[in-house]
Amino acid sequence: GGRTLQSWMFGLVIISFNLADFIGKSERRSLSWAAQTLSPMMQLGIAVLRAAVFVPLILSSSAPQLYPAEIARWVTWLSVFALGLSNGWLSTVCFMRAPKALPPGTSNAVAEQASSVLVVGLFLGVSGGCLVSYELGQTALHDYLGVCYGAA
Repeated sequence: GGRTLQSWMFGLVIISFNLADFIGKSERRSLSWAAQTLSPMMQLGIAVLRAAVFVPLILSSSAPQLYPAEIARWVTWLSVFALGLSNGWLSTVCFMRAPKALPPGTSNAVAEQASSVLVVGLFLGVSGGCLVSYELGQTALHDYLGVCYGAA
């Protein structure tokens, strides 16, 4: 029952993030609309709002839990799914708009270099986030991780 689900929970959360990220990257109609409609400042505002909503939700349900264990699992899972969905959608919109942000008449070589800079930035952001979270898990959050309050 509950113990089996608890042992699989981390894997399920990671899979749900990746699935939601894929779905966010695959929604063609909304991506086309956003690439044509949203300014870079609006995209930044959406990203900041998304972080302001989901990061506290995820942290308050996991380290340390501020909800009962049964509710915290679902809050974490749904928040991570929504974060993955918005992550895929926003990153794809950003990648779609970047070449269009270059001045008119820019050569294809420069557009390719700009795209390469985006890929490097994405890589550095993901790997930097992994390193920071690992270090936090080993130091500041070490005593709080893996503690399920109220779990039997």
